[in-house]
Amino acid sequence: SANEFEEVLKTHAHNTLAAVASVTLEYLPESRKKLHAKAIREYLSAFQVISPMRANALGVDNLNILLQEYFNPNPKKLVKTFKGEFRLMDKVVHTKNENLPSTTPEEFKESCDPSERRIFNGMCGLIFRLDEEDELCYVYYPNEELIVHYKYDQISDYLSLSYALSVHKVQGMEYERVVMIMSFSHHIMLNTKLLYTALTRAKKHCIVVGESGAFESACRRLEHSRRFTVMQELELTK
Repeated sequence: SANEFEEVLKTHAHNTLAAVASVTLEYLPESRKKLHAKAIREYLSAFQVISPMRANALGVDNLNILLQEYFNPNPKKLVKTFKGEFRLMDKVVHTKNENLPSTTPEEFKESCDPSERRIFNGMCGLIFRLDEEDELCYVYYPNEELIVHYKYDQISDYLSLSYALSVHKVQGMEYERVVMIMSFSHHIMLNTKLLYTALTRAKKHCIVVGESGAFESACRRLEHSRRFTVMQELELTK
């Protein structure tokens, strides 16, 4: 029945979340060592959970709430927004192309005034300072060697947690270890291209968590992209 089917989906989602938590706990000490050593670039790329979609129990948004409690459970400071809590030392991703005030690490140490720079969608960083008096959030982006200054009321517009990211968001990125969610609740997105993109984000290990049937379905479902190029016209001309 429909009710029984709904219960099966809930059970699968619960079991998958429990498995993700188990894997996270296994690799969490290794990630924390990098953070304590202030190796921020290595910390951000040490462990990444990937999901095909944002919505539902196994989507990026819910996974981030779960993983935040493991990676950053007792923050010294936090900011509450309609998107949830943003805590000191949280992993975050910038979500819009926008000109924002920023400094290089050297300029920040010397207390230089920030200058407007283009900050791009997909940049991943770490909240390393929350200034409650001036209501400013400072995010360090190690790959770009930039510190971006966000007003508290801008945080929900430009930032999301990045403990879990969508497959689309991680294209072009690499991580030491990747956890990939596979569930029929994401059946619309499951295909060989998505699977290939997710698997090749991992430099050392890729751990696939979820329903084996969903993984098999993704392996069988080829994504066919029709290309419209001048080559086709040249062939016809010949």
